[in-house]
Amino acid sequence: MYSLLYLAVLSFAICFLLTPVVRNAMHRVGVLDQPDRARKIHNRPIPRLAGVPIAVASLGLLALTPLRGTELLLQIMPLLPAACLVFVIGLLDDLYDLKPWQKIGGQMVAATWRYYYGFRIQAVAGFGFGEAHWIMYPLTVGWLLACANAFNLIDGVGRPGVRRGLLSDDDDADFGVAARQYAAVDSDGAVGGCAAGLLAV
Repeated sequence: MYSLLYLAVLSFAICFLLTPVVRNAMHRVGVLDQPDRARKIHNRPIPRLAGVPIAVASLGLLALTPLRGTELLLQIMPLLPAACLVFVIGLLDDLYDLKPWQKIGGQMVAATWRYYYGFRIQAVAGFGFGEAHWIMYPLTVGWLLACANAFNLIDGVGRPGVRRGLLSDDDDADFGVAARQYAAVDSDGAVGGCAAGLLAV
């Protein structure tokens, strides 16, 4: 519990301090998301690259992981390539407006990496799949893609989208506590702190 609060507060502080720096830099260079009155319904142009403070906060927290034990470090390290790939996809999309198939393709690679390193939906409603990878793989990758793109679809609404993400993160942390997946709970605390830091600026 204390580690959850510690990570949430630290990630909040990093995002709270770094977000204005990134925001002002994007205004200066003109990297802005323009409203289109369709999906992007914010009232004025808003800076892009909001993922940069989150990535910096995540890397900063990761640097402290060895201080908390080797077991947690071993759980987190396999996540890094997939997380970095997702960050790069978001960065390129902000800068160059990637096509949907390009984003989905990159996300599928990241989701496949996570599946390979043990993140798998192995049962639904008490019905286990055993070693049936032909069921577990599409189900897991499909779920990860659905979660990622649910937030992409509301990305154009600005702060309300971040608030929805924060609420979803809180629910995910509750599930992690119930399942005793404490590494996942810690990561939820960090993500929640980042989202709160973005909202507070």
